[in-house]
Amino acid sequence: MPETYTVSEAAAYLKLHPETVREMIRQGKITAAKIGRHFVIRKQHLDALLASSENETMQALSERRSKQ
Repeated sequence: MPETYTVSEAAAYLKLHPETVREMIRQGKITAAKIGRHFVIRKQHLDALLASSENETMQALSERRSKQ
């Protein structure tokens, strides 16, 4: 069974405010299921978000270095 997080747990994992996580869910940046009144987020989606963020950072650094 996949590991799941609440919004508060996901926020702690990502080191973000819970409202930021909710906004990212609304924007479609984080995939989440709404169970009753609460969101449930799979760890694999959080890890994918972190990996994507790391890739964007590395690409930006690479582009900056190539311009110099």
